[in-house]
Amino acid sequence: MSSSKQSPPFEPVAFGRYLLLEHLATGGMAEIYRASARGAHGFEKSVVIKRILPELANDPEFLEMFVAEAKVMVRLSHPKIVQVLDFGEVDGHYFIAMEYVDGIDALALLRHSAKQRTRPSTGIAVHMVAEVLDALDYAHTLRDVAGERLGIIHRDISPSNIFISRHGEVKLGDFGIAQAGTRDGTSAISMRGKYGYMSPEQVAGKPVDARADVFACGIVLAELLMVRRLFIADSDIEVLLQVRDARLDRLETFGARIPEDLRAILRSALTRDQNLRYQSAAAFRDALQRYLFDNRRMVRTADVRAFLKRLQLDNPKGTLDTGPPRPVVRRRTPSAVSLTDPLDAVGQKRRIRLRPPPTPAPLPSLSTTEEPPLNTDEARAAWPELGISDSGSFPHPRSSSRRAPLLPDLNVDPSLASPGSQQAADDVAAERTTPIAGVPTMPSADLAGKVAQSQEPSVVGLLFRLATDEETGLLMLQRGEEVKEIHLVDGDPRSVASNRGDELFGQYLVRKRVISNGELSMALAMLPHFDGKLGDTLVALKLLRPVQVLRHLTHQVRQKLLEVFGWDRGRYFFYRGQRTACGSAPLGLDAFELIGTGVSMLDVALVEARLAEYHAHHLEPVVPAPMPPEIFRLGRLPRQTYEKHDGQRRLEQLIALYDPGDARDSFLRMTYLLVETGLLACRA
Repeated sequence: MSSSKQSPPFEPVAFGRYLLLEHLATGGMAEIYRASARGAHGFEKSVVIKRILPELANDPEFLEMFVAEAKVMVRLSHPKIVQVLDFGEVDGHYFIAMEYVDGIDALALLRHSAKQRTRPSTGIAVHMVAEVLDALDYAHTLRDVAGERLGIIHRDISPSNIFISRHGEVKLGDFGIAQAGTRDGTSAISMRGKYGYMSPEQVAGKPVDARADVFACGIVLAELLMVRRLFIADSDIEVLLQVRDARLDRLETFGARIPEDLRAILRSALTRDQNLRYQSAAAFRDALQRYLFDNRRMVRTADVRAFLKRLQLDNPKGTLDTGPPRPVVRRRTPSAVSLTDPLDAVGQKRRIRLRPPPTPAPLPSLSTTEEPPLNTDEARAAWPELGISDSGSFPHPRSSSRRAPLLPDLNVDPSLASPGSQQAADDVAAERTTPIAGVPTMPSADLAGKVAQSQEPSVVGLLFRLATDEETGLLMLQRGEEVKEIHLVDGDPRSVASNRGDELFGQYLVRKRVISNGELSMALAMLPHFDGKLGDTLVALKLLRPVQVLRHLTHQVRQKLLEVFGWDRGRYFFYRGQRTACGSAPLGLDAFELIGTGVSMLDVALVEARLAEYHAHHLEPVVPAPMPPEIFRLGRLPRQTYEKHDGQRRLEQLIALYDPGDARDSFLRMTYLLVETGLLACRA
């Protein structure tokens, strides 16, 4: 962490057969040192020691994870990956010894670039990321002795984990939260990646594969090209929302100078949908190398080395020692070479005169003058994003200082806006949901009616219609005294509020055993100090991380929505263009996916009752279909059911083909989904 006081000089300390020479950084799980490995006859080798923190040394679960990390890293032997040299224990301290890269990391490179109002050339930036992708391709496809793919994922790609040696070599380091395929990807380990370099699926808590590393490499490339952060905001939660939605506004703003064909490659790597992204590190690498080839941007390690040397000229403390200039030795090239042909029948010598070899044409220069320099305003604007202080100095590239997170208003639920107590939250909820069913404080509803009643739309049909029409407004659902407010933006739910006390966010966290009743009471007591925001309070009290708040909030909102699919009665009111009364953070919910999930969770007896009136009818696909069956994200089932209804057999005949069980239940649910959304209709 940064401090106004000067840190005392580090005194070398013996650590087993190593001598710790310099403290580089302290992370959430380990201390990092530059060290020297000592051997016989004065042998010494520079290494990096990663030693777990003393407070974690007695945690069996953590030690197991640390050992697993070492086992993953020791398998990786590649010239573009920082090598693991040793693993062991000294006086109760577990450690990993790694290759020492004599150079800087990409974050330091960006900081120096901003300080000196320059930028890496497009060729160098693309080359660096292509090298990282080559290392990732090796790790992703590595197999064990039995030939089984290990499924290693780095999960923490960022500029501070990409190292550039003083010779211009690029190496990927710190597989510290790497996940092998046999490990559980839902643990807390998965959340230690830097928020601005996570993938959308990581933020959402979905299964993660190698394509998450592809997304992170896209972020790094964008930042090298812009010399700006791609995802940055005043709070961690806002950064997570930007990543989850893959918002590329800053790429459009600060990346205008990036060539369009390279921008297209970047957009493909930074697609929110995993299936539309480059499907492997190799595919992304090949696209970048093709770009370099097509645009004749040949990059060599010498070009990277020259750029590093140029950056360090004005910073003696961080200067890379390139050594004294070597004298140029001029060797004479012989003008002629005498060759004796042993097969010459007459035994004579024949003399062949060779001219000196032609001097090759010089390779194209890749100096930084290829790119326009940053002007002063651009450079200074980038300083705070890259951790550079206005005083002209900036933190050591291997250390970081994280300020306390500040969460925006997450009031998608009354418990996040309550000024003091849980009861106050209930009162706020009741007051906010009072203007329902056309009370004068609300405009007249654009749509109104009953749900789940004969001749009236079901919740499935209503939400599908609003999603298809990409409606924006406030949907109110009422069942007796229960009211749910669903704020829609372009047809997708942005937030959900309820007047039910048991659906408050704090109570949800207690039911899920994420926090205890005592911890909730403590957080509620502290709410006035955090503007009545429960999310801020939980993070400040270190009860939850920002990413955990977002994931639990998203899950709770989904559950509140999914619950309405089982309503067998109720009323609805839709107010087009009306905004919800409380501020809300967008949660990235997809209406069509929610509809599919909601129907797949319905009790099959309820589905059968709703389909009873169709049993004697022939159902057939609507042509053209309003939407493809795949839009519900339920795999092949909707399409298979859609095609099975060919209009030749009645619904009851098709149902009779199935024995009681999961297959029959799935067929009934998918049929109900397709009927309610208008993809199937009774044959005329």
